[in-house]
Amino acid sequence: MKMEHLPMRQLGYFATGMTNPNHIRYSGGTFSSTAGLIINSSTGEIDLSASSVGTYTVSYLTSSNVCAVTGTFDVTITPDEDASFSYASYGYCTDDSDPTPTITGTTGGTFSSTAGLSLNASTGQIDLDASTPGSYDVTYTTSSNACAQTSTQSITIAVPAVGFSYGGTTAFCTDGRSSHITGQVEHSPPKWINDRRSTGTIDVSASQQLPIM
Repeated sequence: MKMEHLPMRQLGYFATGMTNPNHIRYSGGTFSSTAGLIINSSTGEIDLSASSVGTYTVSYLTSSNVCAVTGTFDVTITPDEDASFSYASYGYCTDDSDPTPTITGTTGGTFSSTAGLSLNASTGQIDLDASTPGSYDVTYTTSSNACAQTSTQSITIAVPAVGFSYGGTTAFCTDGRSSHITGQVEHSPPKWINDRRSTGTIDVSASQQLPIM
């Protein structure tokens, strides 16, 4: 009488986005499974995308003769994680409020970035004052397991710069025309002090007279 050894019962975990697992140790028998798992009865290949998430028992029957034996293998299929996240803007100035991203996917992951960006690895909050101005890639990794996913957002940090003039004039008469700003203000919105906040225009007639020192 020919004796065949019973295959050992094992456990495997797979994510829905992984390559379909294929049974390669035994040949000639038949594979079957509990409902919900799509498996090729001849090769044992599992179609992960067509299978439902859950835990299944795969059975392998070596043959149909009297000496046939059956082995089992437990398979767990879990859904892919979602690494979706975003900051409110792609660019910030060093004097802006420190931004924290919104995670719309799987929470509990880890943030990382290229060197120079001061980044909280748990929350993704950027310390703008402590960061070096420049462009960075912020990456979010959902976890360390087989179903983990990553996504990246580019962030640029700049130093606020203001460059403007009133046409070279620094003294005005009260009966003169209002003076308008020229040049470029590299901050949005511009932060004006004491004058017209939106345009920088000086209303000379409404201004106080100051002595020339």
